[in-house]
Amino acid sequence: MYKNNPLLKLNRKFELFKKAGEISMLKSNFLPYNSAKRIVHSFGIKSKNEWIKFCRNKQVNIPASPSKTYKNLGWVSWKDWLGYSIQIIKHKDPVPIFMIGEEGVLEYFSSIKSAGRWLIENKITNSSRPSSLISQCCHGKRPSVYGYKWMLSETILM
Repeated sequence: MYKNNPLLKLNRKFELFKKAGEISMLKSNFLPYNSAKRIVHSFGIKSKNEWIKFCRNKQVNIPASPSKTYKNLGWVSWKDWLGYSIQIIKHKDPVPIFMIGEEGVLEYFSSIKSAGRWLIENKITNSSRPSSLISQCCHGKRPSVYGYKWMLSETILM
């Protein structure tokens, strides 16, 4: 969960997202829904009550009552807000994926594992399990991995 000082970690994450240009403020001085939700997910808070306790000590522009603040601005549910409604779907057959850079789709792979092997062969990573991180990116758990966005082909084709 959030070890040591959660306030320091929250402020550090806020500054990192802000520097990356991923944070712009709403008129109410709260972060936009998706930016706030990404920060909240990183703390592993699993209940509304835990969130309320956590909010008593925070100083970043994330509302203590997000269901009210973001009601017409993207609010889905507490599970979505806290990040535990996302489930990774295990496919029986390999699903093709795309590697996406700033210029658009750069590579097409027949599976997540083949993309991982390609990254190792091309010395982009020396990780023994890059496919695990690629999978997390494909399923919305990470924004990018190894400098690229990764998408399941079925996501793009829908």
